[in-house]
Amino acid sequence: ERARETISQLETAHATDQKLTRSLRARVAKHERRGGSDFEYLRNVLLRFFLLPPEERGPLFPAIASACGFSSRQIAQINEARQKHAPAVSAVGAWLWGSAAAAAEA
Repeated sequence: ERARETISQLETAHATDQKLTRSLRARVAKHERRGGSDFEYLRNVLLRFFLLPPEERGPLFPAIASACGFSSRQIAQINEARQKHAPAVSAVGAWLWGSAAAAAEA
């Protein structure tokens, strides 16, 4: 009797493990597929960012932050750094961040 109970428990555990394994494999496959498309999306957004005039780059930052998976804390840090360094950035920095006023100062 005890042996049958143990076998039943092992079979149940094995079935649960198989379901979990299938679920994890599906999640990994989905992540791998998405990873390629996320990279391509980020690449295209960055390309557009660099091709736009500085004054038109600002609206792309949320898309870049999202594609990079920045947390709200990281976004706040980036925005603080942008404000802190805006008056002192070089022409290249102004070009990257889209600050026409900073570019004029450089």
